[in-house]
Amino acid sequence: MLLLEAGGADTSPLIHIPAAVGRAMVHPDLDWGIEGEPDPSRQGRREIYRAGKTLGGSSSINGLFFSRGQREDFDDWAGLGNSGWSYDDVLPFFRRIETAEMGEDAWRGRDGPLNVSRLRSIHALSPVFLEAAVACGIPRTEDYNGALQRGASLAQVSQYRGRRHSAARAYLHPVRGRSNLEVRPRARCHRLLIENGRCVGVEYEVGGRIERARATSEVLLAAGALGSPKLLMLSGIGPGAALARLGIPVHADLPGVGRNLQEHPDVTLSAHVNVDTYNLIARNPLRIAGALARWAWNGTGSATSPYCQAVAFLRSDGGSGRPDLEILFAPFSFARAADRTSAHVRPAVNVIVSLCRPSARGELSLRSARPEDPPCISLALLADEDLPTLVRGCRVARDILTSAPFAPYVVEERLPGSAVSSDAEWIRFLRETAFAGNHLVGTCRMGVDDDAVVTPRLEVRGIAGLRVIDASVMPRLISAHTNAVVFMIAERACDWILR
Repeated sequence: MLLLEAGGADTSPLIHIPAAVGRAMVHPDLDWGIEGEPDPSRQGRREIYRAGKTLGGSSSINGLFFSRGQREDFDDWAGLGNSGWSYDDVLPFFRRIETAEMGEDAWRGRDGPLNVSRLRSIHALSPVFLEAAVACGIPRTEDYNGALQRGASLAQVSQYRGRRHSAARAYLHPVRGRSNLEVRPRARCHRLLIENGRCVGVEYEVGGRIERARATSEVLLAAGALGSPKLLMLSGIGPGAALARLGIPVHADLPGVGRNLQEHPDVTLSAHVNVDTYNLIARNPLRIAGALARWAWNGTGSATSPYCQAVAFLRSDGGSGRPDLEILFAPFSFARAADRTSAHVRPAVNVIVSLCRPSARGELSLRSARPEDPPCISLALLADEDLPTLVRGCRVARDILTSAPFAPYVVEERLPGSAVSSDAEWIRFLRETAFAGNHLVGTCRMGVDDDAVVTPRLEVRGIAGLRVIDASVMPRLISAHTNAVVFMIAERACDWILR
């Protein structure tokens, strides 16, 4: 088996130190950082879409937050004709991937390769956030990845002894010594090799040389919601007329390649508080050194903390049905709402409101036939029909910060500020500051209709010997972060492949 990785090996300490996620996610050696087109729903702002450029892919640079989604998410997939993808179908594969420190055995795995752990450093305000959520009518839950997602809980994270546990660490490194596995980092695929309707290998560049590898069985494409459709189109698999205009020979006219792009819209509220928060550590070299020393010594302390430490899944209308909002709590604040890279100078917390099931759909297309050119990403993130739900979510977030349990710690609201109160003012704030949650999916969606790119068994339609196994195959975005679901998709595909 040959594994080609366009990025480098996963040796950077920015990968393995959970608190370094903010730097890892923007580092040019670890992140593709592809700029989108101007977004008309957000005053023409351009999003920088993050994607892992290292072994482990985006699981090596993401926020470490582990969430599966809702039963209904997967039942919806099955309802679209994707047999084998209902919640009851996929639950065994969720259990197979993990060794979880929490939850009940009926729902959680105990002997899988990926370690899912509790937080090893809990900021003093994270339990207060949970108390405040309960005061606002959101129940507590011990396991949002169990029988029901709804409720408020401390975060579950993909960590092992305080270090990030990525796909590479969980699955790849334990088998690197196998004689039937070859891993080639910094090998960027240019195109798939198609002969007589079958994918027979790949053409890639490594060290400035163009090389080819022939497949004896199947080619498995796992380049993510941005990389997989791009490589398919470069290989002549996609919307035929568009590819022909670029001079790319068409092997399979699949108009759905690159379409159906979906993303969670997020917005941040922030408050100055009267206790130290982790952004102050990030601004102090001596405190950074102390945190890193503790992390290196025994895998504890603030360096083990991801950005978000607590979460609440809820219905925006206050009901007890299927949640449509996720509200995350971070004992950390960035300097500017639109720039999530530098730490704020005062003690402050962030509360992030995320829409679970957005209506917006975008598209990824090729700029040229040259593999080195980034794709064109067009997505109006804020659909008009989603704005009322997001506004309700912002009001709930403010209610949490002003509730009896949390109010004693708040000095003042930082974002958006007390002047924002009407629906129109909230919508203006959303258009000025909303950002993408880094959960892109859907560009090679599975299905049984003519616009589907892959079958329910993830085989590319019209091309033998080729499967896509990543977030791009999701027909609809799940009501949670996407990392855990990509692990599950891979395990589900392996079951079919090994048969």
